[in-house]
Amino acid sequence: MDNEIKELLYFLKFHQFTEAENEKAKELSIILIDGDTNDTSLSITKEQLNNIHWESNYDTYFQEANFIYILKNNNTYSYFVKTEIDNQLRWYNVFIQEPQWLTVQEVLQLKIYTKNNGEIFYFNNQTNTLYSTSGEPIGTSLIQDFTTKFDPDELAIQHNENYEFDFESLINNSYNLFSSFNTLLPVSVSLLSILYKIFKSDKKIKITQKGKRKGNIVLVPKITYNSNYKLTYYYKQSVKDRNVNEQPEIALQIEFKVAEAIMQFLNESIFNYYEFDLTGDYGNESINQLLEQYKELFVGKIETNLKSKDFDKKRDGLSLMYCLPEQFLQQNILTKNILYAFFDWIIQDGQLYNFQDTKIEDAFIFLLQTIEKSLVTLQDYQSFLNKFLLDRKKEPILRFLINAIDGENYNSFCEILNNIWLKTNYINFDNEIYDKYDGPLFLPYESEKTVGFYFTNAEINYLNSKLNVKIGTGEYDYVTSDIKEGQRLEEVTESFIYHPFQPVFLKNISSKDAPLKLNNIVPAFLLFANEEKVFWSNIITGTEYALDVITTFSGVGNLAKFRYLSKVVSGAGKLRKVVTGTAAAVEITSGTVSALFKLTGVKDTAFGALILEYLFWLELLSLSGELTNALRNGLKRTATKIVANEEEFAKLQTYLDELLEEGKLTKADADEVVRHLGEVAEVERRLGNFIINNNDDISESYIKSLVKQVRESTGLKNFDINLIDRNNEKYQKLFEQWQKGGGYGFFKPTSGEFGIPLYKGLKGEGPQIYMFAGRVFDDLGKIRDISFTRYTIQHELFHVEMYMYLKNKTPNYMKYWGEIPTYIHEQYVLNRLLKTKNWKREDLLSDLENINQIRKDFNPRLGDVTLKELETWKFEIELEKIGIKIK
Repeated sequence: MDNEIKELLYFLKFHQFTEAENEKAKELSIILIDGDTNDTSLSITKEQLNNIHWESNYDTYFQEANFIYILKNNNTYSYFVKTEIDNQLRWYNVFIQEPQWLTVQEVLQLKIYTKNNGEIFYFNNQTNTLYSTSGEPIGTSLIQDFTTKFDPDELAIQHNENYEFDFESLINNSYNLFSSFNTLLPVSVSLLSILYKIFKSDKKIKITQKGKRKGNIVLVPKITYNSNYKLTYYYKQSVKDRNVNEQPEIALQIEFKVAEAIMQFLNESIFNYYEFDLTGDYGNESINQLLEQYKELFVGKIETNLKSKDFDKKRDGLSLMYCLPEQFLQQNILTKNILYAFFDWIIQDGQLYNFQDTKIEDAFIFLLQTIEKSLVTLQDYQSFLNKFLLDRKKEPILRFLINAIDGENYNSFCEILNNIWLKTNYINFDNEIYDKYDGPLFLPYESEKTVGFYFTNAEINYLNSKLNVKIGTGEYDYVTSDIKEGQRLEEVTESFIYHPFQPVFLKNISSKDAPLKLNNIVPAFLLFANEEKVFWSNIITGTEYALDVITTFSGVGNLAKFRYLSKVVSGAGKLRKVVTGTAAAVEITSGTVSALFKLTGVKDTAFGALILEYLFWLELLSLSGELTNALRNGLKRTATKIVANEEEFAKLQTYLDELLEEGKLTKADADEVVRHLGEVAEVERRLGNFIINNNDDISESYIKSLVKQVRESTGLKNFDINLIDRNNEKYQKLFEQWQKGGGYGFFKPTSGEFGIPLYKGLKGEGPQIYMFAGRVFDDLGKIRDISFTRYTIQHELFHVEMYMYLKNKTPNYMKYWGEIPTYIHEQYVLNRLLKTKNWKREDLLSDLENINQIRKDFNPRLGDVTLKELETWKFEIELEKIGIKIK
């Protein structure tokens, strides 16, 4: 690349903006609505906004009002609109979204603010203040015009001169170079001509205009095309120039002969240094215009060329795709249909070669990487991986690609497919698709004789869409020689058949100097890849490879060498993975993993096999990067076999006790194993663990025993029962608010704000119960002494029971907890109270009266419910009535 172009690129790069300038560019001017003539204006940055709770979702009352009334009291603001509610003209408090009575004196103090067209309002929940802006909504990207000082004499480029721009492209533009390959490669001249036409990339660019005066230049160019592509950079216009609509003055104009050149120039000057949201409006005409022109000229051309029946245009489309910015590909600027169409076309064409600068194979790997990033759901991963099982000219596509791709691209190909495989149902070793294959999950791995384990090499072939594996047993026998008379000693072998994506567990793999990282658990096709490409010599210790396996479950032994899980143990850490977009998670401590390893060595080999099976899923989980639904279901299935089956669960407790007696395990780790497996299996908790004893003791010590009872039976380590009275310093403000008219108590399922109007702005921990005692003002303004009772504690404990029921049934338990109407929550509790013991009828009737009032407020058509009806009431049936089905 010519030095003049290097200098020009550095001048045009977006990275030259300092961090302070970029921060300033993201500021937004907002006005405090305080009713004064000179409203207070302040600047807020996007980062500051993200750290403050801002509300912009107002109800209809606020939206329809033309005036805002401000009441200021000791530097505290309240905002009202006047509206008709229940046929009465009322003052409506905008912040708490409730009607409010104002005294005559307060009405006289109100200041009026008139709303303007196009105004956007925001509440700051921390300061209870209202702000306004006529600009774009808070939270969108706020970008300056990106200008910098321009002195034409300081740039070495000259007007009307050509320069070499050395950029990355798929294929060299030299036709002579292609022609010289004709005698060396089995490729026709016509194909070489096609490759030249499609992947040509003239590296000469021309400076067609260069300004002569100093000024500020806008670094966001305009893209045009008329036989050649041009980037035009303008001087920044003054306000006067914009008002008279004068044509902007050109500061620089650069001409490119091919699309790949201008696309890579934009990458090296803009797109590699600044992130753009393709769905957003930047409030900047130059930025919006640049993105629209880019999509129209290049993205549109990619899609058009792919749809064309012309062979050359399809190749052009692939070449342009290779030049798209990484950030645009991550935003799915090309749909999966477009990407899949490219994939199908390349496979059908079959010309996967890398000549000197002809990188067709590179383009295919780039395409695979792009497709991998576009996959989101299990169905996405599964359907794409299934493409490799289809036939191409009576040969599986997977086998064709293994034979066609070479070198570093081969390693990348295997890694991409392995990553995709980990996100599919193919990782389930008990997938029904494998029923017709007899290949075991584990294969012999020891050189010395151990029950069920031995060392061997394997011979593997890929025939008729299946893998044939022949592996040594570690035993030898004399066989008749075909060459001369007599017998020779030969290893006895066994043969198995695998599905290409069937999981196999590997052992003794070292990736220290490997170009491709292999994990302990891999799809079976990688075994065939070893035979075909001989690349495992770089990744496996020694000259031979070995596989861990158990052909039968007789003699499981202690397989505590799971590579990734062993890191959890040695690091005394914790493995935690979450299903994307859900509340489902699996968390396991190093002590639990260590205990599971020790359980694989028990004499009962069938039970050890179950533990080994569970470790298999954990190993997959640790190397996969995330908890997919397939992994979660596999873990749950195996854990259920252990803890939901009474016989197996009894064995678990027996073997844990033996390890305790031998000093190989702590009591805490043994308890954690049981808790962890139960949580993963989602074994339903016993309802009795929420029922209090039949006595009147509600002392603090008894409350603590209840907390322990719930924690041990549910695994809710953070559960607590908080006694809120005047002596509770931690929740003093909560107690003071409660005195304004609170009830006996409530259950809070999650940490954060209480979500109750009376306690607005206050926060607490969850899942926990809050019980109150002290003096409170009732609705009539009278002082009453209130204290929780055994009945009210039991009431709240049944709320916890319902919470655990949902948690054990579905990963969406918090979503359903919020969607279930309040009256159903309370009916669940009263149903449980009616079934547990003979409570005082007055307490039961009080709860019933409350339920019927809630039902009426929710929907008057529901009508009242009786105690008799609630005795036979079914929670699951009630949920189905409102469209919630929990299996």
